[in-house]
Amino acid sequence: MLDFKDLSKGEISNAIYEALSWNGKIIYLGNIGAYPANTSFFRVRKFSSKIDLVERFKSYSDFWEPPIDCVTTQGRLNAVGESMLYTSPEDPIVPIKEMRIEKGQLYALIKYDAKEIIRVNQIGRVVDYAELGISSKTAILNHEIVNSFLRDEFSRDVGQGTEYLYRISETIAKDYFDSPSEMQDAWSYASVQDKFKYNVCFRPEVAHRLLRLQGALICKKEDGDDIKVYCIALCSKDEDGVRFYPLGSEEQKRVFPNISY
Repeated sequence: MLDFKDLSKGEISNAIYEALSWNGKIIYLGNIGAYPANTSFFRVRKFSSKIDLVERFKSYSDFWEPPIDCVTTQGRLNAVGESMLYTSPEDPIVPIKEMRIEKGQLYALIKYDAKEIIRVNQIGRVVDYAELGISSKTAILNHEIVNSFLRDEFSRDVGQGTEYLYRISETIAKDYFDSPSEMQDAWSYASVQDKFKYNVCFRPEVAHRLLRLQGALICKKEDGDDIKVYCIALCSKDEDGVRFYPLGSEEQKRVFPNISY
């Protein structure tokens, strides 16, 4: 019920603390999960036309997080002027839904592979209380009240013009789920479009250290979850420009061997 648009950072932090605490304490079953090495992570960039694609997708940096000066609105885990790499692990359909790709829309489906184990702080995860040896119905109910609140905040469908609502999830993530680097590499939270799938958000320096860019599929949205792939795009850190290869090429078979055409 608060007007988060006009609240200061401190006021938002205080409001969240009041919501989560009881008798001055916050009790929550934190959890660090892990994605094994070679797990695939996906990101989507959409384009208005082929010309737009060629003009805005032409260097190695274009496959990664947006430049800071392009981050002009609040994000789910980033402030204005703070760049993050938002990805979806394992399932490429999730980021397509997250970006609300419409039928006929041209986009790049970018793929990275984990160089090593990636540890994520799981926010609002589904808890197996029996596995943890917790049987108290009161304890489970109390924890699920907090857990449901977190899941709702991090999967909130925020529309254009109300991005200030992301200040809630950003504050929660950084105040309560930002563990030391020895424990955590990224954040994990439920997808807006599919509550049973997850997104993973990296700080840029961590993403570049732990993820290996594979390349991108240049696609157009078809009916349902169908994807029409036109070609693939590859680029390495030491190259000046993006190279495009047709389906059936040796490069496509090597990097994206599972494409059917």
